[in-house]
Amino acid sequence: MDRQSIMSAAVPAAGIRGMGGRARASVEAIQEALPSNPDTVAAYVTGSHAHGTATERSDLDIYHIVRHGRWNQDHYDIISGAVGDRMKVDVVVDSMESFGKSVNMLREF
Repeated sequence: MDRQSIMSAAVPAAGIRGMGGRARASVEAIQEALPSNPDTVAAYVTGSHAHGTATERSDLDIYHIVRHGRWNQDHYDIISGAVGDRMKVDVVVDSMESFGKSVNMLREF
């Protein structure tokens, strides 16, 4: 199974608490947004969806984490009503522990 297929299978929309219909559609679009990157460490859901407080209109925050020292990672801020909007940020971690505790992991590679 190639990396894209693995990522596609690793997005459990029903497993993210508090998710509305539009946000679920956003999760289904993540597989197209996340690049096939050999330096990928993990993909996380953060914010209200990770806390279980999301509403139908909540945005869906996805962090795509790559290995330390790389600067080509993306923060995908995928708005429920506008799937695919993106915003670049610099988030580099040495370990999963340093990233924080308020996250739901979509997939660790």
